[in-house]
Amino acid sequence: MLKETELVVNLVSQKDALLQLIQKDRAKSVDKYVWIQKNVSSTSIQTEEFQRVWSDFYRLNNAKLSIEKKQVFYQVFAKYLANEVSYTELVSEMLSVNGKVESSFSSKILHTKNPNMPIIDSNVAKELGWDLPSKKPTQGAKIKATVQMVDRLSAYYANCFTKDGWAEVSEAFDEYLAVPEFEYTEVKKIDILLWQFYRTRRGR
Repeated sequence: MLKETELVVNLVSQKDALLQLIQKDRAKSVDKYVWIQKNVSSTSIQTEEFQRVWSDFYRLNNAKLSIEKKQVFYQVFAKYLANEVSYTELVSEMLSVNGKVESSFSSKILHTKNPNMPIIDSNVAKELGWDLPSKKPTQGAKIKATVQMVDRLSAYYANCFTKDGWAEVSEAFDEYLAVPEFEYTEVKKIDILLWQFYRTRRGR
């Protein structure tokens, strides 16, 4: 498993190369993320424009949901945004979309509502050497593992932010990718960097 200190050391040494790659492709990635976070609300989420951008950025389109199932997805999403609902309840309610425990998509909804919360991503999990909740044998175990993984990621990232070098990485991120009247959370910064780190190590 990749330890917090090792990850931060890697990010410090590669920050400029990683951030240049992210900046080069920002129109397809971080700029869409910023638009989502600037425009998200319980009413905007019901618009065709918001759903189109969110589905594209977070790759919901890759799930190949029917029109009806996608409508259910955004109904669950809107309900979560508008109400005080626990993350466990959200993950459970997502079962109504297609009967599956949607660990990644539920965490993306969580992050959209609260950008201080991490996203469960298969590539990030591979980079950290962690098993995904999908490996659990039962539906109940997968739901529990999904909630636990968000908590585990939160703690892991929080430890990263205390390591020597993270402040340097964070400042460099803002220098490359700053947007007027918008502030990235530290969680999103490390999420974006880890995703690019994984792609770079695998020659993508």
